[in-house]
Amino acid sequence: MKVALTLPLGKKSSAQEVAERCGFELVPLHVIELVPRSCAEISAAAGALSRYDWVVLTSAYGVEVMHRCFGEELANARIACVGRKTAEALKEHGISPALVPSEYRGAALARELEAVAEDARVLLARASAGAEELVQALRGFARVVEVHLYDSRIPSSTESVRRFAELLHRRELAGVVFTSPLSVEHLLRLLPEAGELLRGVSVVAIAPGTRRTLERHGIPARMPASYTVEECLKLIRRMVDEQSGSLAEVL
Repeated sequence: MKVALTLPLGKKSSAQEVAERCGFELVPLHVIELVPRSCAEISAAAGALSRYDWVVLTSAYGVEVMHRCFGEELANARIACVGRKTAEALKEHGISPALVPSEYRGAALARELEAVAEDARVLLARASAGAEELVQALRGFARVVEVHLYDSRIPSSTESVRRFAELLHRRELAGVVFTSPLSVEHLLRLLPEAGELLRGVSVVAIAPGTRRTLERHGIPARMPASYTVEECLKLIRRMVDEQSGSLAEVL
């Protein structure tokens, strides 16, 4: 059985092993291409990191861009990051984040940061297409400077979308994991009939914002209790088993 996972073009995923443990073949679905902004532009917008009490990072790719632009200066900053993958990316550069929320969501990070960063100077460094909820939540208690590290565009290559469509037409996909609201929007631009083709396929959203976007487009989706790709894949395994059990009862 095959399961599709939305991934930025050119980005490797550690989900293959998890998918295999769940009995799936992982099919990458590239509907986003990450394009970094220049270090000159980022540095001009952010200034020295020493100006800030906290630096908030929201993605592993954002960590790579920040490290490339600021180097050792990033290691001296007090960093809060949204989730485990972002924290792992920091640790690969020998940097330990000061805060990782117990729930891997921007809203959870804002809640936990508020307890220790009231009226603090906060640099929010993230994608240009980031959700507004996080910056609004941070501005409720801190002095925030938002800097865009990269843009998320429709990929130059759509080969994976063509393969995805073929698998859907042949009913060879057991499920699809969507990892961001933008991945939903881009797929529907590239493949307008996706909503219809996904009928009967197990669809999982990694977090509430992604689920809301899917359902706004008429695509029902479930969501794991913990917002990780691993938990999404495990949920699809359970959904497939539930469907198999229901079919066995009918027969």
